[in-house]
Amino acid sequence: MKKKLALILVACFCIGALTACGGSTQKKVSNNASSASSQTSNGYAFKTADGTAIVIDAEFEQFKSALGQEESCFEAASCAFGDLDKIWTYKGFEVDTYQQDKVDYVSKVILKDDTVSTPEKVSVGASSADVTAAYGDPSSSDSSQMVYEKDQMKLIFLLKDDAVTQIQYTTVKF
Repeated sequence: MKKKLALILVACFCIGALTACGGSTQKKVSNNASSASSQTSNGYAFKTADGTAIVIDAEFEQFKSALGQEESCFEAASCAFGDLDKIWTYKGFEVDTYQQDKVDYVSKVILKDDTVSTPEKVSVGASSADVTAAYGDPSSSDSSQMVYEKDQMKLIFLLKDDAVTQIQYTTVKF
């Protein structure tokens, strides 16, 4: 009986692992409008200390040289797009990218500590009142996050005990 149960569990795990990233429900994103090298956005954009604006869903290559040498880069096969997802880590923030046709596009920028801030001067450690003062009322919120949506992207402030623990600029395309 135990062998049968173990065999069934192994079979279920294998089937789940094989189907997790495949199937006909994969999402495809059309980036025709966002692939221009002079990409601009009406949404929120993270700006580095030197003023480089990193725009969500734009080609990462146009920002990469201005960011300098990354501390690390992790890549893995993408479940959503079939190419690679990458996480580029820099001091105080990371840039997550997805690939289509071997081109990296920005899917998320995550501010991880108070050495970086939004252009509106909100950083990790700020209160929810500071966020509201800078951005107005959120599109949605609860005790763990404040979400602002604009131009096919979200700006998310993660909270713990009414203090910002992380700031995420993210695409809404997937």
